[in-house]
Amino acid sequence: MLKIHRELLSCSEFLVELLQDHEKESGPTSEDNPLHFVFCNVEEFRAFLWALYATYVPSQFPST
Repeated sequence: MLKIHRELLSCSEFLVELLQDHEKESGPTSEDNPLHFVFCNVEEFRAFLWALYATYVPSQFPST
C-alpha cells in the first residue's frame, strides 16, 4: 500500500474522478478503505508516482 498526497492526484482529471467515485461509493480513503488502482502494473504506477513527486511544486497544485 502506498500513501499518496491528495493534492498530487489533482494533477490528473482522471485520478480526481477516480478518487471522487471511490469516495461516493465507499467513503473516504483510509488504510482500511484504500483506493484500488488497477489500470496499470506496479512498475508503471511507481514510475508515475516518481515523476509526480520529482516534479512536485506545492504552489503548482490547488489545495483540497
